[in-house]
Amino acid sequence: MPGAERLSQSDVLQSLLSAQQADQRWLAAICAAPAVVLQTAGFLKGRKATSHPAFVDKLGDSRCILPAQAAQNPLASCDAVC
Repeated sequence: MPGAERLSQSDVLQSLLSAQQADQRWLAAICAAPAVVLQTAGFLKGRKATSHPAFVDKLGDSRCILPAQAAQNPLASCDAVC
């Protein structure tokens, strides 16, 4: 996924994510970005996340597979389900 790869190399995005984490605010990403951006930069330590199925194995200990019914609840989170 070239978009996620480019995002992972963005110093501006890394700075924004660091500020969010320092303020204990939510971090959100979709598709491959949870694995390629957040996991690679260490933002998922101690957290659970899900990703595009092709990248979910790259999440390591942060991996959370949401059950199908969770997809129908936009407020479902890995912390609540896994």
